[in-house]
Amino acid sequence: MLLLDMLPGGADRCNTPRPGAMVPENPLSPRLAGASRSHGGRAGDEAGPTKSPAPLPSAGQDLTQRRRGQGGRNQGSQNLRGRGTEWEPDTEAPLPSPRSQSPELSDLATVGPIMAFPEPKPKKPELPKKLVQNLECKQGAVRAVRFNVDGNYCLTCGSDKSLKLWNPHKGTLLKTYSGHGYEVLDAAGSFDNSQLCSCGADKTVALWDVASGQVIRKFRGHAGKVNCVQFNEEATVILSGSIDSSVRCWDCRSRRPDPIQILDEAKDGVSSLKVSDYEILSGSVDGRVRRYDLRAGELYSDYIGSPVTSVCFSKDGQCTLAASLDSTLRLLDKDTGELLGEYTGHKNTAYKLDCCLSEKDTHVASCSEDGKVYFWDLVEGSLTLSLTVGRGVVQSLSFHPSEPGLLTATEGRVQFWREETHTAEEQPPAC
Repeated sequence: MLLLDMLPGGADRCNTPRPGAMVPENPLSPRLAGASRSHGGRAGDEAGPTKSPAPLPSAGQDLTQRRRGQGGRNQGSQNLRGRGTEWEPDTEAPLPSPRSQSPELSDLATVGPIMAFPEPKPKKPELPKKLVQNLECKQGAVRAVRFNVDGNYCLTCGSDKSLKLWNPHKGTLLKTYSGHGYEVLDAAGSFDNSQLCSCGADKTVALWDVASGQVIRKFRGHAGKVNCVQFNEEATVILSGSIDSSVRCWDCRSRRPDPIQILDEAKDGVSSLKVSDYEILSGSVDGRVRRYDLRAGELYSDYIGSPVTSVCFSKDGQCTLAASLDSTLRLLDKDTGELLGEYTGHKNTAYKLDCCLSEKDTHVASCSEDGKVYFWDLVEGSLTLSLTVGRGVVQSLSFHPSEPGLLTATEGRVQFWREETHTAEEQPPAC
């Protein structure tokens, strides 16, 4: 499956399509046109794109509205009014007694308004503060920890060249995958949990069968270590970002050894990568966050001003979050590039650390080099929680997709945190 046509270089390397480039027969692969926006610190935006992409629909109030202080729609109750139907009585049949006649819904509606009960007050969002599992991974330093798509399992990437699959709720090791030639740096699971993809410092991207533990394919082509890897929505394409400044797209169903697409707009190494149903979000050491809109065929580039270590989408699809080496997290409006918020207080000056949003987009979370995980209120920007994890650098974290659960990786172990009201499952005997 082809994703999108490659953009050649240029002043910004995101505005001029390649002459004579062929557009692949793939609904996810329109030709790209580009736009650049600057967000160095609190600086304003430059000129926007000539064509704005369509925003993602959200199930509730989007983050942009909440950040700007706008309210949602009026939730007041409405009176229900019905209209009865006129009828002519049969002169031969006696009319029923008013007391014996069962009232119809329309008759009740004409008597008066129906009482509308208010919706229950939503619970205050809880943060994971309670340690429920401590996994000794025994695979050297844990470079990354990732939940699977439904949050029932997790993957750990080790410096001993291994990839492990766990049930973090029970603290059990399910399978070990060996096949990389050097330390594993990132991994992801497919939507149906049947396949895994991983990348490492051996410059390769591996596709695994979950059940057998065997390598299905190995993709080679990057000139340096591969920092990040993601599946597309259908798990037919793997996207990988490398220190060689490129994002490469690999077809899982083809036997072709070469990537089907190379995105080389970055001027330095690609440190982080996220994929939605029609967008690719990448962060680079050149200080830019790039978003490829595959439906509109456009590339957006937001300048942060400091090397970017991690990027992610918000759950409602309206915003992007970027972490950088100036110990600052920035929340950006996805469509306009407007800087919506900055979050500081943690330490991130030397390591590639993860950041994320909570399961309901209420809080921002980040790793820190001082052994803690920091949480900020997304709207107010205030520091809400400083969670002590260990004495070393907390290098990776992963938030549960639907519950207040958090995985943290520091040194050679992974810890699973839940809210204080959570009742932990009974832990089986250690194997």
